[in-house]
Amino acid sequence: MTSDGPASSLEVLFAEDHVTVEAGSLSGLMHYLLSQRADLPELKAFRQSFLVTFTAFTTAETLLDIVTREYGDACYHDSAIRHKVDIRYNALVFIEEWLENGGVVASSLHMLSEMQNFVSFNRRPRNVGEIARRLDSKLLELKYIASRPAAALSVAGSGLRTHVRAWLSKRTPIMLAEILTDLGSRLYIAIRPTDCVAAIEGSGSQTCLSITGISDMHHKLSAWVKSAVLEESDATGRARRIESFIATAMECRTLGNFPAINAIVLALTSPVIYQLQRTREKVSKSAGQQLKGFEDLMEEAGGYLRYRSELLGHQLPIIPITHIHLRIIRHKYSKDPLTTKGKTGELINFQKYARLHKEIRSTLRYQDSPHDLQTDAQERRWVESQLREVVLNEALQTRLEEDSRRKSIQEEADYNRLSLDLRNLRGY
Repeated sequence: MTSDGPASSLEVLFAEDHVTVEAGSLSGLMHYLLSQRADLPELKAFRQSFLVTFTAFTTAETLLDIVTREYGDACYHDSAIRHKVDIRYNALVFIEEWLENGGVVASSLHMLSEMQNFVSFNRRPRNVGEIARRLDSKLLELKYIASRPAAALSVAGSGLRTHVRAWLSKRTPIMLAEILTDLGSRLYIAIRPTDCVAAIEGSGSQTCLSITGISDMHHKLSAWVKSAVLEESDATGRARRIESFIATAMECRTLGNFPAINAIVLALTSPVIYQLQRTREKVSKSAGQQLKGFEDLMEEAGGYLRYRSELLGHQLPIIPITHIHLRIIRHKYSKDPLTTKGKTGELINFQKYARLHKEIRSTLRYQDSPHDLQTDAQERRWVESQLREVVLNEALQTRLEEDSRRKSIQEEADYNRLSLDLRNLRGY
């Protein structure tokens, strides 16, 4: 967290345009937010960036304390009536947009109660009555949600449901691709900018569950693909299953589902599949070339340059690989200093956080053009349940490795036996 400098400091530094905020003490930034007209375009942009990124340099409790203090100073000291009205209105607008951005507040009963107390105190004045009523209703809803006990997650079972051969054999690659895209799109659309900040900062998993959900689906899909390949009884069956998943990845590419492509490619190029030499030999040349093309697409060189180039030229809708973008943002963002020198001491370098917000908005811009796939609900639930059953742990990895080793030995023995039979037939 960044220091606010001297307690009395209200210093704010602006760019040459006298509009863009570059730095300031926490009190100074908040005073600027609450004392200016809330509908000013430049203030709205600053407020959005501030509300998305503030957890990187302060806490929600500190922020609400400053809001109530600013309001109190305006109401109980010799402030002009107009200033009191502006502070009251701006404070409620600030809280309303704060709630819209979500984050830690929505899961904290204490914070929600404190906000409700503040809002209730401001319900009477005519100019803020409507916004106060909206906030009161929203806060009651959030408090109800936050007070409900979280559903327990079941982790029983072997760690991965198998026997998928029958299901996959009756479905086309495009059917599976559409289901994976439907599921992935729902997860991507649920991401909030504040979730991205929490993930980049590495702060509390409870504040970025949507990011965790996408990451879990990525790893679980990869494990499920490996298991589905290994479930086949012989090298020919495994090769056909690999070709089917490559075809699914091709369909995902058409649909703009890059996370599913990445998960499938990671599975098919993993050691547990790669060591199945006889299986790989039976994969068609065209499918092998397509897989190699996907490997090249997901190459890390140049910060995933090929992937990002394809993303720019791809037709909407698109699901980007969120964790790759957040990793790139984290790397760029870590180079900027947290503070800058001001007249009153160290100030929050808000340029850093404005740039962070801009990068996050760019990553989430595809939410404006979501997928609209009419997938079969029963089929979707089946795939969803398959992925939900995957428990990512050491036991699963060990099981996959042992299964791969057995299959590798078996297919080598089958190959040698077939070679011997052929030699005998030829009279060698």
